[in-house]
Amino acid sequence: MEAVYSPVKGLDFYASVGLSESKIEQYGLNPLDVGNWAPYVPQTSENVGGQYRFPISSGLQILTRADFIVKGRQYWGS
Repeated sequence: MEAVYSPVKGLDFYASVGLSESKIEQYGLNPLDVGNWAPYVPQTSENVGGQYRFPISSGLQILTRADFIVKGRQYWGS
């Protein structure tokens, strides 16, 4: 889910939340991994940030951006 708020032209604030269900159902190389979460896939992710675009000449803009990202638990395997 994502939300974006643009109070003035060129300025955007945004926030998002993601959820994933990535359990391994079959894996011929190592059946012991069945039931585990897929490696490197976070269960949750959150992001908040903002960006501002402004022109510096005809056809040329500057973009400034800041993000804060949080990733949830992940299965790394062995």
